[in-house]
Amino acid sequence: MEIAIIIISSLLAAGLIAFIVLFILHRRKYKEAKKVEENKPKPAPKKEKPVKVELTPEQKEEKKKKEHSSKVSRLSEMGLRRSNEFNTEEDSSGVDAVGIVYNEKSRMYLFNPKEFKLNAGDVVIVLDQTNVKRTVPVVMGNKKVNEGIIVQPFKDILEVVYQTNEKASDYKTEEVKPVEEEAEPAEEVQEEEPEPVAEEPADEEDDDTDDSEDEAEESDDESTDDSSQQATGNVSVEFDAATKQYRVIRIKRTYECKLSTLQDDVKEYYDNVRNKLLSYKVKYSKTKTSEKFRFNKENIAILKVVGKQVGLYLALDPKELENSKYKGKDLSEKKSYSATPFQYKFKTNRKAVWAIELVEMLANKYNLELNEKHKDEEFAKAFPQMTEEELIAKGYMTKTETITNEPPKGFVKVVEEK
Repeated sequence: MEIAIIIISSLLAAGLIAFIVLFILHRRKYKEAKKVEENKPKPAPKKEKPVKVELTPEQKEEKKKKEHSSKVSRLSEMGLRRSNEFNTEEDSSGVDAVGIVYNEKSRMYLFNPKEFKLNAGDVVIVLDQTNVKRTVPVVMGNKKVNEGIIVQPFKDILEVVYQTNEKASDYKTEEVKPVEEEAEPAEEVQEEEPEPVAEEPADEEDDDTDDSEDEAEESDDESTDDSSQQATGNVSVEFDAATKQYRVIRIKRTYECKLSTLQDDVKEYYDNVRNKLLSYKVKYSKTKTSEKFRFNKENIAILKVVGKQVGLYLALDPKELENSKYKGKDLSEKKSYSATPFQYKFKTNRKAVWAIELVEMLANKYNLELNEKHKDEEFAKAFPQMTEEELIAKGYMTKTETITNEPPKGFVKVVEEK
């Protein structure tokens, strides 16, 4: 009997202990699950969809008019802004035409104005090359031009949407550079080098030519249109004390014009370095002021004309070449040359050979493969030296003169009025 009582008591005690242990485990598991639940990111509260307000037909029409007016205003401003980029020679015996552009990077297209009298900044409707109606700005008003420069078909202006009262000549996007007194020709004589006799001429110092005008290109505009005449030009202002008028002369030069001004031997050095770059598998593009070479969508080399020299810009570390024979310039602080910070200018045979060595260093850095399909070509040599009249006739240079009674913005008058 006593043994039975002891067994029953033991079983009850074991059962109670087991219950307590299970309760503790269950409690711990519950706390852990609760903690996990608390740490879970709470779902964002559902946003109530705004109630869509239906516009009345009058409100819809008003909204459409505002959007159209805003678009026309932007196009008109573009036409005034870009009008200074295009200068076409007038031909009294030519055909009446107006010039339009499609966008900020478009070249000028000539259209038949019919009976319309248009100025820069006006907005018109035309049929583009794909015969789609486009609302576009006018950048050149009615002007008689040589029939030979008109690209057929010579399409008509369909409709005039807006006509501005502003004059394109009064719309300026950049300040006119101050006039400097004409320097005596002594400096130019110093820059000329004697003809090489039997040995290679000694290294010369780099020209102090400021290539800041070429930096204006990038963006951009990666245009490869060789016929474009939108290159950065020079502006000079003359003051006539007798008439008290200002004569503003604007000269715009294309890249072809800059190439033609190089000496024949420098053109040969240019082509040698250019062909060396193209002998590798790189992407090539020509802009308004330079030639670019890309690898993996990144600029690795740029060729441009800097004064009387050739400027080579490479994606090499200038600090690594600081104490080498390649005396270049560090342009890493300039945003437009952040990808190609090492500038190397040359116009002698020895420096051209070193430029090719730099290109080989660049090829080793990027493991560039050779382009087996490449054939050397003469690019710079295709543009011979020409007179100013020949350059203008070829379309490589434009020169415009404007007479005004008011001094251009930024102009410092040299001659005192009496």
